[in-house]
Amino acid sequence: MSRPFEAQYAGECTDCEDRFPAGTLITLTAHGARHAQCPDTTPRPARAVCPRCFTEKKSVIGSCACEEI
Repeated sequence: MSRPFEAQYAGECTDCEDRFPAGTLITLTAHGARHAQCPDTTPRPARAVCPRCFTEKKSVIGSCACEEI
């Protein structure tokens, strides 16, 4: 895990899936950015994976990378 730093842009925490604004203290992981001190570190359930493009489908709208093209 990287050292904490201020986010230049808004993003989504890979642990709790909450959005964070620019300026939030974050760290980088192999999966993306997360809160430096995540308010909820409960593991999220696995999402469905597209058999064609092998990306996780979004939980809200159910689309994957090949459906966004």
